[in-house]
Amino acid sequence: MNEGLYKYCSYESAMRLVNRIVKILLLTSIIGLQYISISCMDRSLKARTEICTVNLPAGLDTMDFKAVVTFDHHKSYHLLKLPNGGTGTTVLIYDSTYLVQIENKKETKIKPLVTGSFKSSEEVLLDVSNLKSGKYYVHFISCNTGGIFQIKINNTAE
Repeated sequence: MNEGLYKYCSYESAMRLVNRIVKILLLTSIIGLQYISISCMDRSLKARTEICTVNLPAGLDTMDFKAVVTFDHHKSYHLLKLPNGGTGTTVLIYDSTYLVQIENKKETKIKPLVTGSFKSSEEVLLDVSNLKSGKYYVHFISCNTGGIFQIKINNTAE
């Protein structure tokens, strides 16, 4: 029995070494499969996601600015990308009756359809996948810029 590993160490030592090697190989394989799985899911999600960017003008605090975005109906997820306005950015999207409700000074709180709050290090991305084609109002609040502007969302299928 002086062949191979056994001439350098005992049978028990050799089996412990083999056991460790098998565990390392199994762990490496599991981690590799998880990485491949996550990588494939990530690519699949990116292929089904569309991001439309809205560049806000300096001095946004005007109702003269209007934005139009068109989303591809073949994509599952539609994200609206806005600039990050500083220390904190909050974005609220309301339906087309928002301005009328504000002008009428209704006392009931107006509930936004989509909301998002972002820190300075975060990308401002809002999931608007559930919004149908139409006009909406975006209330953009940040340290550097703020205001309300109209956005028209078009979907290629509608």
